[in-house]
Amino acid sequence: MKRLLLFIAFIGIGALAAAQFTPYALGGRFYGGGDFNGAEISFQKGISDRHRTELDASFGFRSDNSRIALVGMYHWV
Repeated sequence: MKRLLLFIAFIGIGALAAAQFTPYALGGRFYGGGDFNGAEISFQKGISDRHRTELDASFGFRSDNSRIALVGMYHWV
């Protein structure tokens, strides 16, 4: 059991470390159940090893209105 947990931890840490070196990242999300139902798409581009830019676009709707949002962010470590 101890070996299995160590193996899972090793694979998880390796996957997280490898994810930090990709120059581009794309993600999506659906949400609902609250005031709004909608979707969001996110794009990240690595500028250097420690700096990234991110662009998020989302839209939501409900019975009486809808919304659209576009957000840009700069990440540094």
